[in-house]
Amino acid sequence: MKKCLTFLAMLLAVNTAFQPLFSQTRVGAPIEGLSPGDTFGESVSLSADGSRIAVGWTYDGSDNSGFKGAVEVFELVDGNWENAYANITCPWCGDAYSAFGTSVSLSADGDRVAIATPGETDSQVYVFEDWNGPGWAELGSFDGPDFGFARSISASSDCVRVAAATGGNGALVYELMLTDEVPFEIYVPIGQRLNLPEPNYFGTAVSISADGNRVAVGGEDNSGFGTIAVFDYAEDTETWVPAGEPIFGDDPNGFMGNANTISLSADGSRLAVASPSYGLNEESIPGEIEVYEWDEASSSWDQLGTALVAENFGNPVALSPAGNRLATSSYVVENDSTAVFSVKVFQWDGENWAPFGEDISGDRVNEYFGASLSFSSDGNRLAIGAYSDEGGPAGRVLVYDLSMISSSATVSAEDNLRVFPNPTSGLIELAGVDRGLVKVMDQMGRTLFQEDAAQTPIDLTGLPGGVYFIQALSGSRPVVRKVVKK
Repeated sequence: MKKCLTFLAMLLAVNTAFQPLFSQTRVGAPIEGLSPGDTFGESVSLSADGSRIAVGWTYDGSDNSGFKGAVEVFELVDGNWENAYANITCPWCGDAYSAFGTSVSLSADGDRVAIATPGETDSQVYVFEDWNGPGWAELGSFDGPDFGFARSISASSDCVRVAAATGGNGALVYELMLTDEVPFEIYVPIGQRLNLPEPNYFGTAVSISADGNRVAVGGEDNSGFGTIAVFDYAEDTETWVPAGEPIFGDDPNGFMGNANTISLSADGSRLAVASPSYGLNEESIPGEIEVYEWDEASSSWDQLGTALVAENFGNPVALSPAGNRLATSSYVVENDSTAVFSVKVFQWDGENWAPFGEDISGDRVNEYFGASLSFSSDGNRLAIGAYSDEGGPAGRVLVYDLSMISSSATVSAEDNLRVFPNPTSGLIELAGVDRGLVKVMDQMGRTLFQEDAAQTPIDLTGLPGGVYFIQALSGSRPVVRKVVKK
């Protein structure tokens, strides 16, 4: 069985609050772009050990170069990020629009990089290798009209496997062999088109496992509800077969299944699904992230812990290769209407997804801090890409070490969020709650209904007697409380 190491790049509940003993630390100085308004950091990919990083940008603000793009690879030398040879630019694009660098992937050893270039009618994936010489040598390329919306690219020692979302017509998977026996420019489709039978806008997001044999595809149905379907490759029949039932969203405004909202762990056993505008209303835009785990015995995806909810939260979302850490971007809007972005990291503690370390703030207004995210293989390093709108400062990339964070010390959040009376015969009041949505869930973590936090009391009268869970924001963190209905 061929093994294809993969990455995802797209056009891409806690009972106690954790107080870290140590915070995350930055690795080296920030890697800065060169031109004001460039999109340096639009895509990032770390090598397995986190010592090399590929950075892509599609817009170059210097000399009116526009959307030509480039990729630069840096390596950590004596605590500093240094260039690994010159920039990689599109070999055949000329002066035409190319957006070269929209997606990048480093192989585990950091010696091979795959770069995607979307186009209006055609798209390419280029593969380059570090020959320990004067620069990066092109190994080959392949193209297809279906690569323009979102791609998940593998880059291993003997093959490149690409899962391409089509923007509304499912997804396709291709493979390019990198052996002496097969010309580099020859690639073959792997299995059939990954689609759903009902009419829909399916195929706007894609994520692939490390061996290239499991693919998650996202999109929306005709009513706007998000749908995520997972497929496994059956080598005996050379077809893709469904892995469990699809995961359906319950909010037509949630943008579940759009680009950057799904992420598989390396082994494909865990899947993060984000709804960046879950429960959209005029006062706030809370986002939601749910993580699912594959149950081999029942062939189903079971929700792992309660959902994470915060304002303006969930795009992009990235799982660490081991599937035990999760990173996402969020932002707050200040009184002067400027937005300040930050990156939140969560870790699975055996029961729920607990905040891990401090929020990492970009500290620049209207900078898309967290536009791209990439973990090292052990999840202890996190690369964060950031860029501003045209005319703003140059883009940048920051790398953080998470290994010194300890979640062994906890502080109770009981004083922050209180639910009373508890037990209750129907109505409950909340204290210490931020504005946003309050979710009422059953013991399986399924959302029964939700209310605006400002609309208290919350009425549980219509529910049968039993144990339920209330999730709300408190201190900008999602907090869960158990409530007993008489």
